[in-house]
Amino acid sequence: MVVKSKNDLNHTDSAKQAFGIRTTKLVRNQYWISFSKYDAEQCNICLCKQIKVTLNDLCCKEFSCLYRYGLALSFNHVCSLNNCTSGTNFPENSLFTATINAGSFLFLIFCVFHHAHILDRNSVHSLLSKIAMILGCVVSVGAFMAGNCNPAELVLLHYLGAAVSFVFVCLYMTILTSLTSKCMLTGCERVLYPLRIVSSFIQITATILYGIFFIQEDYFFKHISAVFEWFLCVNLELYELSYTVEFYFFSSSMLSVLLAKKEEEKPLILS
Repeated sequence: MVVKSKNDLNHTDSAKQAFGIRTTKLVRNQYWISFSKYDAEQCNICLCKQIKVTLNDLCCKEFSCLYRYGLALSFNHVCSLNNCTSGTNFPENSLFTATINAGSFLFLIFCVFHHAHILDRNSVHSLLSKIAMILGCVVSVGAFMAGNCNPAELVLLHYLGAAVSFVFVCLYMTILTSLTSKCMLTGCERVLYPLRIVSSFIQITATILYGIFFIQEDYFFKHISAVFEWFLCVNLELYELSYTVEFYFFSSSMLSVLLAKKEEEKPLILS
């Protein structure tokens, strides 16, 4: 018969207590691990549901867009996604024509008003201003020709009008920028003159690049030339927007300068 001492009993009790504590900690850790796994599963389920709802919404939107595009394409209201020319089908061609006509008419009014302003404030440079007005009228006629000639039927006239308007508008902007430095109309020319120089340089550079890309046969370069075409229009509009400072000092009486006739100099006839 084996008799255990008190020390052995104490060691046994302490071992049981330590084992019990470890067991309790292990159970607690397993509980927390299982609880965290449950939370992760719930989060994954919620996330999957949100992703599913988002994907369903995106699919519905894409389907509706494709359905509308297909419906518009069946009526020839929009161009197809393959190789095509914009502005050839109804109603796109009508909208394009109306926009170009309005823009060319407003540009013509801008040229006339600016010439009247120069004649009233600084008539010394009237000849240069008159040349600029003539160039502006040519630009308006070219834009009107490009807008009213359908590129699918009258290709030559359309491209001729566009080329005339883009080339002559560079000359027009150059002369107007030169007049900005010569004619002190508002007192803000120190700020406006550098801005107009930059805008004119951008217009000339973009026109050259537009011509280079346009003559290429690759379809990719045709797209690049179309981007440059719209960029030229936006730059021209920003250039004209800088003249709001001049037109702030414009009055309706300045238009009478265009209609006024100078008195004819009668020669002195010696008798």
